[in-house]
Amino acid sequence: MGPDSGTLVTVASLITAFAVPVLFFRIERELEMRRQGMADWIPWADRLLVAAAWVSMLLVVLSLLIFPPTSIIYRVVPPAACGAAALCVVGYPLAILAHYYFYPFDRRDPPENPTEPAEPAERVVVIITVVAATVVSLWIAYTHGL
Repeated sequence: MGPDSGTLVTVASLITAFAVPVLFFRIERELEMRRQGMADWIPWADRLLVAAAWVSMLLVVLSLLIFPPTSIIYRVVPPAACGAAALCVVGYPLAILAHYYFYPFDRRDPPENPTEPAEPAERVVVIITVVAATVVSLWIAYTHGL
């Protein structure tokens, strides 16, 4: 038997509560860059947080509200989605460090006004995180009876 619905909702709420202020900070920063005539975009790292918040609210909270407790979706989808969202949040600091060139193997100075929305290392970290989140969510779904 997996975690109860209260625990899943709590974790999903914490993930969303972390993601939303970070995204508001990012949006404010990008709007300021636009006002200064610089290129603006949402980095790949922040897309992990967007995915985590959407997965938390849609697949965890909404699944628990819509489906009856006796259904397999109620038993399988929320824990699997919660695991995937948690891994996206875990991957975020690694990806944002790559975005700002803070890895020891990539100590270049960031460009003044970059034209690409993702650095190669950031892109790799995000892809690895998404693959890991998918694998973990499938494993959780399998162990919970799918």
